[in-house]
Amino acid sequence: MATQTPLRPTLWRTCRILANRTRLRALALLLRHSPLTVSEVARRLRTSLAFASQSLRALESRGMLKVKRRGRSVEYWPAVEPKGFARDLLPAFRKELTEDERSVRDAFRILTAFTHPRRILLYQAVPSAGIRFEELARRVPFDRQSLRRHLRKLLARQLLIQTAEGRILTACPPAALSVALARAVAADAPAPGPIESD
Repeated sequence: MATQTPLRPTLWRTCRILANRTRLRALALLLRHSPLTVSEVARRLRTSLAFASQSLRALESRGMLKVKRRGRSVEYWPAVEPKGFARDLLPAFRKELTEDERSVRDAFRILTAFTHPRRILLYQAVPSAGIRFEELARRVPFDRQSLRRHLRKLLARQLLIQTAEGRILTACPPAALSVALARAVAADAPAPGPIESD
């Protein structure tokens, strides 16, 4: 089998990092109460210092948080001028992500829609007028079994819908995070060439 390179991995890797309940709880906490030190975040989330630190560093690596060392402490707060995909996603998180478990669960569910590069490519392959499965299968460079599996995830997350006639359409999701993700995916045009295999 030939070696294949990933398709524009930044967005799906960002979603993969964000699709973690502890990281989402940490982000929700910092959106409401910041700046906070790593030990304050660990105490409020009732997790270990090491795990809180790892979660905060992951969020910082994707542009969601800023960090500053103050003596022996490290403080984190939401990025004021986020860059990259954080620029689109952080305002949606500010609007929808709270410290209650339901908002964390909802954000997690939406983010998992785009934790794989094939789902990004699949979403981008659906024209605004809609498309039938057979035509979609010809547009994307992966087998039908993978297509069905990834399509089910996007349908379940209500980012795509399927009509009674079998046409697949992009949905108009009501949640700000869904809208921000859909925009980010649409703006992230695919690079030419193959994508990585499952």
